[in-house]
Amino acid sequence: MLFLIAGGACVNSAGNSPPLEQPSSEPIVFPVQEPVNSVMQALLRGTLTQRGRCLYVSSQASHELALPIWPEGFSYESKDGSIRVLDDEGTKVAETGSPVSMSGGLRGEGEAPLPRT
Repeated sequence: MLFLIAGGACVNSAGNSPPLEQPSSEPIVFPVQEPVNSVMQALLRGTLTQRGRCLYVSSQASHELALPIWPEGFSYESKDGSIRVLDDEGTKVAETGSPVSMSGGLRGEGEAPLPRT
């Protein structure tokens, strides 16, 4: 899984992320990574948070947001006022407001094209 510091579809015209817990009635931006043969070993811990149309992992320690790029086959569903992330077998692996811990790699915005959403 990759993590972005920011994502083009997830910022407003001023270049800022929407305020915390500002859900949107529009579909979630849910970037999914193409299949890869490499293994990334960075560790990201935080809380899965929705801001506008995007899901971020927010870190209490650093107050930073990371935009996860989910593995191929992952999807999401809206249920009971929250967003649930499902793996390729349909099993819930994350939910907004809950702690998450995931591995992957980090890249800055503009380093490579964004994956499909």
